[in-house]
Amino acid sequence: MSIYNCFLTMSFPQLRRLTFGHPERPTYSLIPKGLPECPSCLYPNLRYLHVSFAWNPLLATAHQGVSLFIARACSSKLTHICVSGVSLDGGSGFAALRTILQLTPKESWDSVQDIEPLPPTIAQYTLGVNTKVLSLMPSTAEQMLRKAEAVRVEAAERGRTALVLTTYQSGETWEEEEKQTWIRSWSNDTEDDAECTRDAVARLESWMTVLRSCCKAP
Repeated sequence: MSIYNCFLTMSFPQLRRLTFGHPERPTYSLIPKGLPECPSCLYPNLRYLHVSFAWNPLLATAHQGVSLFIARACSSKLTHICVSGVSLDGGSGFAALRTILQLTPKESWDSVQDIEPLPPTIAQYTLGVNTKVLSLMPSTAEQMLRKAEAVRVEAAERGRTALVLTTYQSGETWEEEEKQTWIRSWSNDTEDDAECTRDAVARLESWMTVLRSCCKAP
């Protein structure tokens, strides 16, 4: 069993910030088989979720994996989501983005019909887009940014989740270039951080022991 599967099946009651990075060549399925259709809340205190992708998938594909984490968090607590390392292609990409933000897509695409919109309690959705493919097509990249800005403005006017779009190219490190935007979203959180207590450290060590056992399991 992979660590990914463990995170989707184990309870982490004190977890408040989670960053999960999918490798370039994962040995597991993005949508594992056998998961319950209506999962229980495994992360009741999760507020900040960041999922990164090393293989640069389309937004619609990436959101399928992100939705698994969202479904296991408490909707009243989860407020900030960041998805990085994705491709925002032409029509289908923006149809996916609009659906995610609870906006009606302007075009119909089969690839976005099963996309789950974000819960209305999500305050901010940060999207890190890999623009390497567009680096040789500046006019196309400019058009993408204009369309993304239009989506951001419409979401704000309609009272939907706030969109923050960041761009980078392969070879650059998203965490180094854009992480401050994400960090600032939760840096003003003044609540006591349970992870800093001795009890929480002990719990974390116990969880890691279980995770290692899961990884060794057939």
